[in-house]
Amino acid sequence: MSTLRFVPKSALKDMVAGLAERARVLAPAREGCVVVFKEYSGGEPVLARSSVAPKEALLPACESLFTFRFLREENSLKLDDAQ
Repeated sequence: MSTLRFVPKSALKDMVAGLAERARVLAPAREGCVVVFKEYSGGEPVLARSSVAPKEALLPACESLFTFRFLREENSLKLDDAQ
C-alpha cells in the first residue's frame, strides 16, 4: 500500500533546489501576466495555476511524421523520410 505525503510550503524551495542539482526540473514561472512551465533556475517557485498545460513544455507543438512529393512527369507519389 502506498503512503501519501505532502511537502509543506516552507520546505518546497529547498526540495526543488535539491532536485534541480541532480536533474532538469520544470516549474511554473511567471512570464508577463501568464504562468508557464520553464526550467527551474533558482529562487522561489511560483505557486499558481499555470496558464498552459505542462505537456507543452515537454512535447513539441507539432511534429512531421512524413512528407510526400508528387512528381508530375513520372505521375507517381514518393514518400520522403521525416526530417
